[in-house]
Amino acid sequence: MSAHLNGGKKSRFALRVAKLLLKGFALGILFFSSVLLGVFFYLPRLMSGSRTRQILTEALQERLHRPVSIGSIWATFNGLKIEDLSIGGVPEDPGALLSAQSVVIDLNFDHLMEKRIEIGAIHLRGLHLNLRRGASGAWNVSPLFSSGDSGKKEIDIFGKIPLSLILSPSGLSIEEGHIQVEDLQSSTTLNVHLVEGDLKPLNFSRPSFLHFNGEVAGIVKARPVNASLTFEGVADFDSFDMDRAFLRAEKFTLQSSSYAVSGSWRLVGFKTPNLDASLHLPALEPSDWKNLLGKWRNVHLPRSDCEFDADFSSSVIYLRRFMIAAGPLNGSAGGEISLPKNSSPRAHLAVNVSNFPLDVAASIFPPVKIYRLKGTVSAAAQVSGALKQMRIENSTFSAENFSARIFGVREKARHLDFASSDSFAKMSFNARDSEVRTSSNTFSKVNGNFLLLNKRDLRIRSLYFKWRGSVFRGKGRIFPLPKPRIVAIAGSINKIDYEQVENFLEQMRTLDSQKRKSHSSRLPRAVESWQKRWVRQFKSFIPKKFPNTMGGIHIGEIVQNDFFVKNVNLLWKLRGVTPRLNHLSGEAGITLGKGEVKDIESLQKSHKLLKIIFLPYVYMHKMNSLSVLSAAKAYPKTLDFNEIQGEYGIRNGVITTRFSYVNGPELIAYAEGKADFAKEKIDMSVLTRLTHYSAPLPEWWVDELGRPSIGFRVTGDLNHPDVEPRLSKIKAGEIEGDVKRGRREERIRFRSLRRLKF
Repeated sequence: MSAHLNGGKKSRFALRVAKLLLKGFALGILFFSSVLLGVFFYLPRLMSGSRTRQILTEALQERLHRPVSIGSIWATFNGLKIEDLSIGGVPEDPGALLSAQSVVIDLNFDHLMEKRIEIGAIHLRGLHLNLRRGASGAWNVSPLFSSGDSGKKEIDIFGKIPLSLILSPSGLSIEEGHIQVEDLQSSTTLNVHLVEGDLKPLNFSRPSFLHFNGEVAGIVKARPVNASLTFEGVADFDSFDMDRAFLRAEKFTLQSSSYAVSGSWRLVGFKTPNLDASLHLPALEPSDWKNLLGKWRNVHLPRSDCEFDADFSSSVIYLRRFMIAAGPLNGSAGGEISLPKNSSPRAHLAVNVSNFPLDVAASIFPPVKIYRLKGTVSAAAQVSGALKQMRIENSTFSAENFSARIFGVREKARHLDFASSDSFAKMSFNARDSEVRTSSNTFSKVNGNFLLLNKRDLRIRSLYFKWRGSVFRGKGRIFPLPKPRIVAIAGSINKIDYEQVENFLEQMRTLDSQKRKSHSSRLPRAVESWQKRWVRQFKSFIPKKFPNTMGGIHIGEIVQNDFFVKNVNLLWKLRGVTPRLNHLSGEAGITLGKGEVKDIESLQKSHKLLKIIFLPYVYMHKMNSLSVLSAAKAYPKTLDFNEIQGEYGIRNGVITTRFSYVNGPELIAYAEGKADFAKEKIDMSVLTRLTHYSAPLPEWWVDELGRPSIGFRVTGDLNHPDVEPRLSKIKAGEIEGDVKRGRREERIRFRSLRRLKF
């Protein structure tokens, strides 16, 4: 029973304690409520009047370094309300920087017992912010805050009552604002209508969340801009250290009537800012380029992703990184853009494009559709100059598995390389395992290395190709371009089928004739049929205007129905080449190995030059044939030879045969003299010796050793010359001596041609 009584006493004691605590808590609530109500009703009396407005105005002016005016201020249930707030500009731009119809400030009384009140949030309505950059390049927003200012400051505005108001707002919201941006240096005027905006918390020493929704209208570089803008991100004022403060857009959208840009970006530092962005760009059609750049561009750019990182200063933009991926197009760039005060912006950039598939190039650049491009391309270039007149300083270009169709010719290449320097003053081109195909001809295994200097001097460092069983290796030079005066060639060909070459040249003439016809209302000359005999085509293949030419060619063999020869060596240095050859000057040398001519008469009729070459043999053959009264053999049909060598000097169409040597099974011959093609006159001396003869010969037809030999002079009309036999005997070694002397002089004259270097 005693335990029960003791338990009851403890319960009643606990109940009385609970009642006392409840009464105390109620009295405490009543006390604090009375205090808060007293503060609420007494606060307007404390904060009304000119003194409060003056204290707050002075505090803001001290903070902002600008003139500040306040229309009215009074207390609300949650804090303060200010109407007609205005912040002025700098002396050189005294217009209002910022104005607001009303500013509502929420106050936090949690620390009232500590004799201080903190700002909870700020609400702006009817905001007007005017940002201007003058001719000096300075913005009217600088210097707005002092570097290192934390944003917290105690302001004693309660007079004799020891309470302080601490400027540490928890957030900023804006409703119906306008931001006017005017940049005199860049001819930019923008009006931003801010529908709503939030900055939470409004802490000037730590990051704050920022939300923005508005519309942008204005003029940039004389072009109108109209767009809507949404922004969600983070702002960090870093105690107003303008070199480290940043603004980051985690979600960003700029929407105009025709296109939208979205993505994210980060702006660090407001004195010399760094902008790092990742954007999603819309597809652009030719009409869009007109709106963006002021010029129409026939370019269809697909939807693309863009990344860049840039540092901005008052005079230079340093582009650390720029990357764009537009469908198959992947490019990058870096460099700097200078912004001089009194001239247009200039840039120096390095640009790269990697692995671009050419088969989709036409979808982006429609004009290249006609070329039927295929393959992949990578390119790099350094560009510089004024933004409107950029020029390429240096560039490299490489293509893999390339093919194209240009002017009816199909080109293929396993690999192509191109490089330029000094604004294309020097260009090199390299092709490996290439193929060039026309309607009826294919040049395969083409490998070449070319160098172009000063856009005029083309050096062919090496060239190799195969064509219908022929293999060409060589080098050369063409100068100057586009209308060359000099063409130099050095090379070798293993085999030439003359019929194929003749047909190819005839096709080229036909194509050229068709081209001329398409560009002229006059009818071209009738094109001779390619079926004509090759010997009648020699002269017609020389163009009316041909550059001076020099070089050396070795041909393994030449094959034709009426002609065959091995080991042909040609050396020449000619100028004034025309079909009539009346202005031809220079020198030439020819060496033929073992061969055969089947139709000498037709060959001589094809051109006067060939008439001179075969003249010694024809006359000697006639004499040998006529000596046995065989008129049927008076004119030779064929000529077998082991070697033919000749050197010729040309001056104004007059060909001087310095020496001509024929060594064959039937005779050896040596000739020298002149042939004037303009006047069709000839004056030549010929020495010849037969290896065998058909009948006994007169005494004057043998040399000092009794061998059948004769010398004669050919003069008069080139077409029907006179022959004057030499009365004196030919000496025993006269022909061999003349040949030896001629060869020695030929080696001296053509030494430089044999050492051609390009």
